[in-house]
Amino acid sequence: MGKRRPVQTPAGHQQCHQCLFIKPHADFEPSRDRACGILASCRACMVVFRADRAACRHIIADAAERITAIQYAPTVVADYAPPLGSLSGSEMITDAHFQWRDHQLRQQRIQRRK
Repeated sequence: MGKRRPVQTPAGHQQCHQCLFIKPHADFEPSRDRACGILASCRACMVVFRADRAACRHIIADAAERITAIQYAPTVVADYAPPLGSLSGSEMITDAHFQWRDHQLRQQRIQRRK
């Protein structure tokens, strides 16, 4: 990727660097930073660019708020135990099954060590 080849333009006109259309100088915003005195992109392209930049800033600000909320979220106490109420019949059966399965897996690991 190199520089663009110069395009022949009539006097008082310039090619927009974004849309590549040749437009009169009146369609460009003034700029003190460039030798020609106008921006490289036309007003229409600058409107779209500024809208995109504003949308990106909004997304970044939302992400920053979420990160801050996560950083300063309340910490969990180490000795906290959730209150356990009585389990329903199906929950008791499921809980008993998982306890039985954990016991089986523990026994298999112990036997492998021997």
